[in-house]
Amino acid sequence: MSSPYPPPHGQRPQWGPQSPPPQRWDRPGPGWGPPPPPPKKTRVALIVTLSVTGTLVLLVLLGALVSAAGDSPWKERSSPPTQTPQGAEQPAEDVKVTGCEVNGLTMWPAADLEITNSTGAKANYVVSVEFVDAAGTRLGEGMAATSNLAAGQTAREKAQGLDQVSGKVACKVTKVMRYPSR
Repeated sequence: MSSPYPPPHGQRPQWGPQSPPPQRWDRPGPGWGPPPPPPKKTRVALIVTLSVTGTLVLLVLLGALVSAAGDSPWKERSSPPTQTPQGAEQPAEDVKVTGCEVNGLTMWPAADLEITNSTGAKANYVVSVEFVDAAGTRLGEGMAATSNLAAGQTAREKAQGLDQVSGKVACKVTKVMRYPSR
């Protein structure tokens, strides 16, 4: 039913089909307006690529440096050879193998070493060990080192091999380098 009074100011009369309310222009509906900004580009790929390239360049430079320095990185220092003091043993006589075993979990061989400084001054030692089977076939190698060993002092070190072996092995000291500590 309609009212006997006229509609309030600004409103249309309510007869006939109703028209939709006027649209507000201050807020557009969905789908209107500028497109959303594109997602930010990350530089993860660039950082990874530069890191890998830099590492490779450093490795190549290090390899060139080592090859330019000589055939072996374990060369003795170029200081003049020193005479073994009277009563001091040769470096190989300063090292004893006290144990030789294969780890049951990793199957890596290891040699327990006892290094005694027979000189009258502090010394550094680098010891090479090889692991052989019963027939004498070489199965792997390991190294041990100790620094600043005082005169007459004994150190216990382990030469660890990284080759997997099975069965019983024997440990042989192949090279001992002794040089004075600085």
